[in-house]
Amino acid sequence: MILGKIIDRIKEKLARPDKKEWLTRLVQELENHRFNFDTLPFNIVETKDTGFLVKVNGLFAFVSFYHMPWKYVDTGCWIAIAPKLTGKRFFCKIHKIDKEPLFVIINGAVPQFKKAEPTTGKEYKGLVIKITDYGIFIDIGYHFDWKYGSLVGLLHKSQIGVHEKIENFFAGQEVTTIFQGVNDRGQYVLSNDRETTDWQLGIPQSLVGLAVWAIVERKPGHKATGLLVRGKYKSQLAVNKQYYAKYRKTIK
Repeated sequence: MILGKIIDRIKEKLARPDKKEWLTRLVQELENHRFNFDTLPFNIVETKDTGFLVKVNGLFAFVSFYHMPWKYVDTGCWIAIAPKLTGKRFFCKIHKIDKEPLFVIINGAVPQFKKAEPTTGKEYKGLVIKITDYGIFIDIGYHFDWKYGSLVGLLHKSQIGVHEKIENFFAGQEVTTIFQGVNDRGQYVLSNDRETTDWQLGIPQSLVGLAVWAIVERKPGHKATGLLVRGKYKSQLAVNKQYYAKYRKTIK
């Protein structure tokens, strides 16, 4: 009984391919893929100083930041989003294979994404990739789990919102922002100011002719009285002779 088990283990071990033979076979497969210009999937394993350690066809390989499926203006942007890319799958071609020692370099800059169509006025999750004096660059490709690649937009400092400051943002931060559309240069425009976005979409204008609730408000130290329509749209009640004649004082 014991002898039989020992024999079975020996047979099993002999049936297994030698590690060197197995490695040689995988390398040869990669060589064939490189020769045929085949497109292969790869998974990101970890971040290095100038790129990513990845796994392709069962072997470890390296891809430079400059040969990833999309481009950024500098390395800092890649460092900012790197933690959110671990384990993600993209596609590549084999660029180079060195055998002694084994070192595989891939090129991920190959067509692989469909065109994204974000909805104007909708909120999206994004990652801060760069902060400048005039605003914050955010990649909302994160919202789609990178299915469309990188979708970078600018959150201008004028659109950050009254309760936020540009100094409070940092690279790699996950944020929620509103897509406002595309400018004349084809760049995504973002905002954190819901009221401004609604005005640009014409939402408050659609209330013309409707009876709506409004809150009367007056800021401390100010004589002027304003209205807050539906709790968020600033407005004014024009109490003048043209509209109200002799009832002006009563209304005021």
